[in-house]
Amino acid sequence: RPSMSAYQYFQRDVTPQVKQELGPGFNVGEFSRAVRDKWAVLDAEERIPFEELAREDAARFAKESHLADIAALERQEKLRKEREELIVYDEEGDLAGGKRSTRGGIKKQQRKKDRRERKKDKKKQKQPKRKN
Repeated sequence: RPSMSAYQYFQRDVTPQVKQELGPGFNVGEFSRAVRDKWAVLDAEERIPFEELAREDAARFAKESHLADIAALERQEKLRKEREELIVYDEEGDLAGGKRSTRGGIKKQQRKKDRRERKKDKKKQKQPKRKN
């Protein structure tokens, strides 16, 4: 959730008062103008509590964003390590002795093998049946 501005905290604080002043049947434009006008007449000292809330919320957001970035980098690093980990396997694909590859390399080889098999199957389906 993004951080809120001092104005948004002020708006949240005065909403019930403004709704009561406008009465039923007001539109969003009227409401926004009324809140904006109230904000404009506040002096610097009256804005301090809202600015402090906004500063605290900005710090919260920065901390959450930083933690989310760290978690994303850790996930990426884990996946990269899994892809690049060396694996030794034999001709049948068993993890024993023989060839060396990475998980990414093995997946690539498997995709190529699957593609060749699909191509062969497609070719067999296209071949017309011969009559004897």
